[in-house]
Amino acid sequence: MSFKLTLLIVGAFVIAALSFFIGIFVYLNNRKSAAAKFFALMNLCLAGWCVFGLGLGYLSHTPSKAVFWMRLGNLFPIFIAAFYFHFVVALLNQ
Repeated sequence: MSFKLTLLIVGAFVIAALSFFIGIFVYLNNRKSAAAKFFALMNLCLAGWCVFGLGLGYLSHTPSKAVFWMRLGNLFPIFIAAFYFHFVVALLNQ
């Protein structure tokens, strides 16, 4: 495994961890706010995309496993866009 690929994998897991904890932190600070809920869901989807689509996809040893993880990871960006839209609408309605 090359050095650049290792940096990509580490970067994906770091971004996943940061977005996961930021999403949980925002949600726990204001559980009743719709904007906080959608922001947390958006960040959890970003974390899932980084872990499954990037991290595990590039970490796989066989092409079939890599394709499986990357296809699973490609489900998350759909929800990121939807949760972002709802987050903006909820934020503007406050």
